[in-house]
Amino acid sequence: MSRTAWRWSRRPSAPSSPRSRPFRSKPGTWRRCSGANAVMSCRSPAGRRRHRPPEEATMQPEPITCRLIVEAVAEFYGLSIVDLLSHRRPQRVTRARQVAMWAAKRLTTRSLTDIGRFVGGRDHATVSHAVRVVDELRERDADFRQQTDDVVLAVEATARTLARFHANGPEDVDPVAVARRILATPRGVPIVSIPEITALASAVSAQELTDSSKMMTGPMKRFRSEPRDRESEFDLYRAVAEVLEADRALKQAQWTHGERGAQARLDRGLKALRETFERETEHVD
Repeated sequence: MSRTAWRWSRRPSAPSSPRSRPFRSKPGTWRRCSGANAVMSCRSPAGRRRHRPPEEATMQPEPITCRLIVEAVAEFYGLSIVDLLSHRRPQRVTRARQVAMWAAKRLTTRSLTDIGRFVGGRDHATVSHAVRVVDELRERDADFRQQTDDVVLAVEATARTLARFHANGPEDVDPVAVARRILATPRGVPIVSIPEITALASAVSAQELTDSSKMMTGPMKRFRSEPRDRESEFDLYRAVAEVLEADRALKQAQWTHGERGAQARLDRGLKALRETFERETEHVD
């Protein structure tokens, strides 16, 4: 090798770019990253123990109300709140209503009288019977016991979520007390909150649905006992079909811009059904 070649071979090479330079972590880097990740994911550094974040450890859960339970049970069974608060007696609606009373007895400190008042205006005996029926079914049916346990978990999870985001849950409002307060100030302007308006609307809708169900199931048998002409029967059946279709449309339009129109359609259908029924049965007596 010549002297010039030897001299060039001894020169230091140009430094490599940061992108081509291999990554070499400093001692302890991986340990610090692992510890930070454990803190963020609420794990111990060994990954064997989980703990709650500090804000959740000191967080008080949102008080569970009967209204919250009614909404959770209605959502769980695929029913509307109006169906649950009404006095309709299909087996599916009745069972969901009994589960709501049982859950309210278990998760709240309300008395049986208060629970009945907030779940559609029932009395003490009805709530006691519902609690007893659900307890008996839980002992016999494992699937039903799992369903009711899922309902309880859903209600408790909702309460924890509301508390975490500092949100107000649905309140327990007695619609009868609200109505009496409004009637007590006929000349003034009573202050009514949104939950109170919602409770009044639910109570009125449930009562209207109950009255329409009784009208279509009770006196209808008497009407069928005396045959009428085909045109009269068709008018009555058409009115009933319109009410059922309007009620189905109202359930689908809840919490949308079309809810007001759907409610107006249901009111018109109920009025037409009542007029048709009175017209066709006025000569029965």
